[in-house]
Amino acid sequence: RVGGPATSVNAWIPPFRAFCAEHDVPLDFISTHHYPSDDPLSTFGMNEGTDDQSAMPSMDELKTLPKEELEERMKGFFQRENKNPRDILFQMTKKAKEEAGDLPLYYTEWNGSKEYDTSYQAAFIAQTLAYNDGLVEGYSFWTVSDIFEEMGMKGTAFKNEFGIQTNHGIPKPSYRMFETLHKAGDCRLPVEGGSRTAEAFALTDGAKATVIIYNHDIERREISPEEVTLTLKGHIIDKVRKAVIDDGHTDPRAAWEAMGSPKYLSKDQVCALKKASELRYETVPVSSPSENTYTFTAEPESVTIFEVYYR
Repeated sequence: RVGGPATSVNAWIPPFRAFCAEHDVPLDFISTHHYPSDDPLSTFGMNEGTDDQSAMPSMDELKTLPKEELEERMKGFFQRENKNPRDILFQMTKKAKEEAGDLPLYYTEWNGSKEYDTSYQAAFIAQTLAYNDGLVEGYSFWTVSDIFEEMGMKGTAFKNEFGIQTNHGIPKPSYRMFETLHKAGDCRLPVEGGSRTAEAFALTDGAKATVIIYNHDIERREISPEEVTLTLKGHIIDKVRKAVIDDGHTDPRAAWEAMGSPKYLSKDQVCALKKASELRYETVPVSSPSENTYTFTAEPESVTIFEVYYR
């Protein structure tokens, strides 16, 4: 099958479709990329034409700027404040879906924009997938490893690169989020309630339900701890387990920093950091077979996971 336009920032979908139709070019699907730092609703440009030193360098500048100056400009661009709305990727996806019409829509690259090694990324992934569920035929996260062609391989264990694993294969919180979703099943369950930043969604594989509560906003903007009350009902509940991803739980970067942030890791240190990355489930009391309520604090940029075994 043939598709495209394989663009960044959700760009060129309508003109691409129009060109293919006008010139009788086969077109089976639409593919594009996006990030939450992209311009709102696919407006191409990202501050180009301004004097803002945090603006994305133009194509001419990318070719001609000295290496040191280019690195500073790119650093400023990626560190600028993200003023996009919290659901920006959902808005982009919804608009791209409308532009794709009857054609299947594939996002063949997406990720966050600033924090890749911490629980922020897990909360961002949870919210993004909860919102975009059902809108696309494929949604491919970029990337698996911190070793990739554009940046090469760096020695530091945690260097805030795009992967869900470090260059030593240490799973990050983002890895554990995808792992949880992979095991959760593909049937969405109804969930009620939520606040501005704390929300929940639930999946089932037929034997257990996985309830995922995240407290997230773009780049930790205007976010506070949230007191959450979760009520489970509807089936006979046999067992409930709980795990947390936040600063200090499922947090290999914090464990690495506690080691003194060594640049080169021994085999024992790699093993210890992989252990620190694991989800630690605790069994919580089941007071009634039909309805149970749990109250907890969802820290900023955290994910709380409940596995509910029922019949």
